[in-house]
Amino acid sequence: MGQGSRVNCLRGEEFQCAARAFNRSSFDPYLKLDVVFVDGDGVAEGAVDEGGPTREFCTLLIHQIQNYLIFEGPEGNKTLALNSVALQKGQYRLVGKMIALCLVQGQVSPRFFSQRLYRQVCNLSPLPATLEEVTDYNLRTKLQKIADATHVEGAREAMEEATDELSLMGSFSFVRSLPHRDELLGAALNFLTEGRISTAVNQFKEGLETFGILALLRIHHEELKGVFMDTPEPLLASRLESTFMTSYLSEPGSNRRRKEARTLVYWRDWLIEVEDGDTSLTLGAVLAFATGLKRIPAVGFPIGPRLEFLHEEDGPALFPTANTCSLVLRLPVYPEYSRFKEAMEEGITSCGSTFGVA
Repeated sequence: MGQGSRVNCLRGEEFQCAARAFNRSSFDPYLKLDVVFVDGDGVAEGAVDEGGPTREFCTLLIHQIQNYLIFEGPEGNKTLALNSVALQKGQYRLVGKMIALCLVQGQVSPRFFSQRLYRQVCNLSPLPATLEEVTDYNLRTKLQKIADATHVEGAREAMEEATDELSLMGSFSFVRSLPHRDELLGAALNFLTEGRISTAVNQFKEGLETFGILALLRIHHEELKGVFMDTPEPLLASRLESTFMTSYLSEPGSNRRRKEARTLVYWRDWLIEVEDGDTSLTLGAVLAFATGLKRIPAVGFPIGPRLEFLHEEDGPALFPTANTCSLVLRLPVYPEYSRFKEAMEEGITSCGSTFGVA
């Protein structure tokens, strides 16, 4: 595989590693990504990138992207912030490209766009701006005082206190009436949420043109809303059950095949218990253990996740194992449900937030 698709990555520094790769003249985001993780001792991890390292990298990268300096707002509801240095350096474009790559090559959905940001990239008409969208506390306090004024004199006094800020926005004027106050306040809010970041939005959209994502957004903005916005649908046991295909490895009619069928029943019963909250785990944690993702990608997995079985006679089979590259979850075979449940919960919990095992 050519170096034009290589990303050398140290965990915890995914954004910096991605930025270096993207800024190389030879880097081509359209080539199959080749992610190589390097551990704390400087040793490259040996997994062949059949999808697992790419998904892990993209998952971690998206998490860092939404907290990057070009965004502001609460978790899962981000808007673009104006950063003149980042704009000059083309960082908005770079981040747009990264998001497109994570979506297409890693099957990792951003799902942190606010409704305003989503409408901006889709070229939809803007929503009326609200004071809650003003992230600067001092400015929001001044604007709130203007909005709360119950008479013209109070509005004029509040406007005077915000003279410098309103003048920069072109919204300072002598208040003639409360409706006029509302008009001026609306213009200020629209400038803060739309006008002043228009150049940054356009640069961000240039990055999203990678893989044709921007064109798809403009055509299918309703269908793709759940890919870019946090519209969480609960992960159900039935969905997880249908996501994993079953690989029966033993001969039909054999004792091993019978044990595998029993284990499959145990697996389905256990998923229901996890969904019901009867364990310390969540279905998202189970999915992450097996695939590296806490949600089923909006665009689906590149290959179908599947179940395999660990028999005691074949070697150590105390706990479940997973391969996030080939999307295989191996279930330990136990005669009693209680032992199966204990093994699943202890095995997955012991891995914490790390990805996969074997």
